[in-house]
Amino acid sequence: MFKRAIVLVLFTILTHSAFGGLARSNVTDMTLGVYGIYLSADPTCQTGLIASVPLSTTPVAKNFAAAVSPTLGSGAIPSSINCVVIVMEDAVALTWAAGSYTSTTNGASDSVCNAGGSLSQKICRSPNTVTFPSQIVTDAAAAGLTLTTSCPASPTGTEAIAIYLSTDAVCSGSNTDPASCNNNNAFAPPSAAGDASAGILLTAPSVSGASFTFVADPDGTTVGNNNGTCQSLGPPLFSFKAN
Repeated sequence: MFKRAIVLVLFTILTHSAFGGLARSNVTDMTLGVYGIYLSADPTCQTGLIASVPLSTTPVAKNFAAAVSPTLGSGAIPSSINCVVIVMEDAVALTWAAGSYTSTTNGASDSVCNAGGSLSQKICRSPNTVTFPSQIVTDAAAAGLTLTTSCPASPTGTEAIAIYLSTDAVCSGSNTDPASCNNNNAFAPPSAAGDASAGILLTAPSVSGASFTFVADPDGTTVGNNNGTCQSLGPPLFSFKAN
């Protein structure tokens, strides 16, 4: 293990361009309330979990689309990063810039986003359930953090849930996903390689480094819908880049 920094930054090598929606440059804020973050070499996210950001009862707001990259954490991290567990509030705050958007997504015009705006979107709703590895359950009890295992029908947005990013998952939120991803549960870890039922695809760094950039690319995920409003259609694409 080495003392290595993890930097959270909007990076521009990934794309949802065929998916429609607003470009990454139009999304000015994508903020999560983070209770803690774990990394592991185990893509099933069950063993070897290392707390890059130790659990706290008070979430820290992290803007995944910030112009200046915030430091996410530092410390001993695995030599291979195959799983990231983000323990977070059940809400994502989005802000998008005004523009002239001519694309369409699923038959709906993205022009309804032209005025710019913002929203706070709850992401875990009934009947979805959330599972936690035993280590996170133990750490949460020690920290005094109550974890949410059943998503409520009307969430407040403060519930502590888990999002699983894994190299074993195949669902990224892009239009190239298999049809089985329509029933994917991002609040549960994948059980084996090629799992299309749980987790969000994570692209691991191809080489090791002294520090890493954690990439959350929201390109194409903010779209218009048939109700005449903007919404977040799916998660950003996630990856790591060795610096």
